[in-house]
Amino acid sequence: MKKIILFLMVASSLVYGKNLQKEISAMPFFQKTGVKVKKVHNAGSLYIVRGEHSGNPVQLYVTKDKKVVIQGKSYDKDLKELTIPVNMKKFIGREAFKIGKGKKKYFVWTDPECPYCMKMKKLFEKEKVYEKATFYYFFYPLDFHKNAKDMSAWILSQKTDKQRSKALSQISNGTDGKAWKGYEKKASRTVKNLMAKNLKDANEMGVRGTPAVFDINGKPVSWPDLPNMLK
Repeated sequence: MKKIILFLMVASSLVYGKNLQKEISAMPFFQKTGVKVKKVHNAGSLYIVRGEHSGNPVQLYVTKDKKVVIQGKSYDKDLKELTIPVNMKKFIGREAFKIGKGKKKYFVWTDPECPYCMKMKKLFEKEKVYEKATFYYFFYPLDFHKNAKDMSAWILSQKTDKQRSKALSQISNGTDGKAWKGYEKKASRTVKNLMAKNLKDANEMGVRGTPAVFDINGKPVSWPDLPNMLK
């Protein structure tokens, strides 16, 4: 009996969520601007809306009467920013590689050809950040970086997490010898599937640039501040 009641509650919640998404999508603001509503979260006094406009992720707030749309950031009484909570644990095991041994967990989407990603990797190694937290790395090769997919495939072709992290560092430090050239074409199906999954997860998180770093609650983190945050 308890299982039946629980099932009905979950089913009812899903129907309510879909109906709410349809109602908000039908608001004049979303109809006129072309913002596609992807997810709606009930934050108490407001609805948090995660959407997409021209391929870019947006986060908006809608009043409970569905008459006002608020753009920008909103905070609760404790001055914490209102965001849609994300269960980041579901991404564990789907990463390109894991590095670090600390209790705090961070999730990183990176592009091996991105200069800022290279700076981040060097900074983290210099400040020994990997000794203070655990990082789950995912690849997000940007379209305008012509070598990024080859680099990603070459890194993923390494057997262990340690070897993959080292390969990324070699690219960051310029000591890779361009061993990655043409690697995407000869990569195994397993590597190509993992690259595709990394891209899918990036889209789910609304990643549009690199490096993109999130904490265990799915909140974006400023990577230059991480060394001091972990101190």
